[in-house]
Amino acid sequence: MRHASWPAGLSLLAGALLTGGCTTPAGAQSPPTGPRAERPAALRDAGPHAKLILDPVSVGGAPNRNVADALGLLLESYGMQNHDTTDSSITPPPDADWDAIGTAFGAFIRDHKPAGDYALYAEYLGTPKTGPQEVRWLIVTAAGDLLLSDRQAPTDADFKRTAARDPDPMGCSMLVAERVFSQLQ
Repeated sequence: MRHASWPAGLSLLAGALLTGGCTTPAGAQSPPTGPRAERPAALRDAGPHAKLILDPVSVGGAPNRNVADALGLLLESYGMQNHDTTDSSITPPPDADWDAIGTAFGAFIRDHKPAGDYALYAEYLGTPKTGPQEVRWLIVTAAGDLLLSDRQAPTDADFKRTAARDPDPMGCSMLVAERVFSQLQ
């Protein structure tokens, strides 16, 4: 989203990983209760060994595999080694609400049967001029059941600490990686 080129962002990521620039998540999201609590518990039980498929991340409304690969590198920095990035992706309409996107992604995963137990979809909303305005992600099971859904905006503490300080796809990916990892603890 920032004017920096993507290869420059990858060098920043490499520098952060080599110098220990990745931080521990500030705090976990409050866990769901009721019948839906069992599915996230299965993901937490699998922890960093969960087989997670990363869909190309939607940046500016377009799927971007490079950003998903960078997100994978960040997840690896937290110890999550069992993930892969796919080329197939949904492209929801720009005016689709978040719940509808979650439902569409679940159906997409159910129909395409990924080579993993879970699949992650993320969107980084904003423009190069405005920077990130919202970072949102969700994880579904291979059967398409929604496990986790998260939305962060400029008023949220984790957003301020990551995406606002590094307002490009790398900062947004750091936010997603931290919040995903916080769910695996």
